[in-house]
Amino acid sequence: MRDITVIGGGASGIMAAIAAARQGARVTILEQNGKLGQKLLATGNGRCNLSNTDLSVQHFHGGDATFTTTVLQKFNLQTTLEFFASIGLYTTTEESRIYPRSHQGSSLLSLMQQELTLRGVEVVTGARVNSIACDDSHWQVTTEHGANRSYLSRSLVLASGGLAAPHLGSDASVPSLLQGLGVQLIPQLPALVPLRVQLKGFTRLYGGRCPLCLVTLLVEGEEVASATGEIHWSKQAISGIPILDLSWLAVAALARGKAVSLHLNLLPELSSEELEERLQPLSKIPEQMQAIYLSGLVREPIAALIMEEAQQKEQHCEGSDFVKNLVRTLQGWRIPVSGHLGFREAQTTMGGVALNSINPMTMAVTCSKTARLYACGELLDVHGDCGGYNLQWAWSTGFIAGHSAARELLSK
Repeated sequence: MRDITVIGGGASGIMAAIAAARQGARVTILEQNGKLGQKLLATGNGRCNLSNTDLSVQHFHGGDATFTTTVLQKFNLQTTLEFFASIGLYTTTEESRIYPRSHQGSSLLSLMQQELTLRGVEVVTGARVNSIACDDSHWQVTTEHGANRSYLSRSLVLASGGLAAPHLGSDASVPSLLQGLGVQLIPQLPALVPLRVQLKGFTRLYGGRCPLCLVTLLVEGEEVASATGEIHWSKQAISGIPILDLSWLAVAALARGKAVSLHLNLLPELSSEELEERLQPLSKIPEQMQAIYLSGLVREPIAALIMEEAQQKEQHCEGSDFVKNLVRTLQGWRIPVSGHLGFREAQTTMGGVALNSINPMTMAVTCSKTARLYACGELLDVHGDCGGYNLQWAWSTGFIAGHSAARELLSK
């Protein structure tokens, strides 16, 4: 029998195992993939944006802000960077985003795996969980590793992740198993996910980008939130950091049957008066050449579509000023949202284990029918914005869970 079993070999699970092993606990990680840290390797297009210098609580969503603040104070940015330095990782910062100096997630993963080895952590891959059971003395986790196999331990840490990016190994079976343990779950939905939109001529925009755009999300016509940054168009949806950061609000509203739309200001750096002045030469240019002139402000496929929409508005507004209509479209392009790309294209999950079920000082599950149970990472009802926030949440909660589980056992 081991001291602690950790279900999940992603960022939070590896961190939990290291933290527990450093306290002297005998730890086993059960990971359903063939390798640890598959999602970690994909973070930041492989560069691994591991944290952010601005860990303000407004960058984290779901559950209770007081809970999140407590966790981030207990295992803060300085403590995080000290931990990485202790395993040999050198970091660098771009604007506020923190990366490995190598700009490779594989560097971080290799160093963490080395620490697991040095601390004597047993790693079992290809181990999909079938069942979780507990009596007064130990936990029993049964997996599909080869023939069904059981793993016994005195404590259990749940670090199985959410439902996002299932091809990278999130274990969707664990949440259903938790209900039998008395753990309260908030319904899970995709977050940081591209949004499907209703837009005539949408396919013409594929590959197009707007380097600076002010995006405002409207629910039932009311402004809910906004974000600024680059947006881009895929074959199926609109994406980019501001879209992803607002997507959780859009997904939640759509799930409630609400009407959702995006208000795009493609030139937020200009006032409407400045933009109107710049566009006045259009009145002297032949209509078939106007889109080319507009492409000096926005990329050509977008320019053509915007021009068509403005011209259509002009036809329905007798005697109106075409340039004013064009300015209103460029700085107030309203596009209905019809859906999203689902968990497969999502970067993280909203919902999960309810925070009122967790002690933020230890990550212990307080509402469970059994003791010595801890949860961390994406499995919890907290998700962050783009920019390293979700990995910081994994580091903080994972370390607290592993450290607390080991201290509680070894103190006895």
